[in-house]
Amino acid sequence: MEVFENDGKLDADAAQVGCYCLSIAHYHPDITDDEFDAAWESAKAKGIIDGTDTLIDPQGFVNILGYMLKFRDGHFAAETPFDPPNMHIVGEWHNDATGFTHFVVMDGLGTDKTHVIYDPIDGGSRTVREGYFVSYRLFDKV
Repeated sequence: MEVFENDGKLDADAAQVGCYCLSIAHYHPDITDDEFDAAWESAKAKGIIDGTDTLIDPQGFVNILGYMLKFRDGHFAAETPFDPPNMHIVGEWHNDATGFTHFVVMDGLGTDKTHVIYDPIDGGSRTVREGYFVSYRLFDKV
């Protein structure tokens, strides 16, 4: 079972702006809504997610989840060489018409929407449908 921002089961803040955290959590797609909410609340309490619900410490969130991933600090361009089978790859997308930025899990084999393997919006987000790829957030499997 996958968790989605729009499934009506998540913490209201996470349902509004939790796409980056949901994309990280999707490393184990069997995570439940309750498990995700507990990680979200823990991250907020520890300052890993700030008062505006922005994830400021991706590795801290990974650690709360207990995943064997190491965050590569930075935002990486489309042409960045990396090893997709040994990584968890989160893509940042933007839509100029809405002004929204959105995060999804990608396969690392390209930057168009056909390479999105999980969108935290069930049915797919308008940001990915109408927007464009901006950069990668990379997590090495350890």
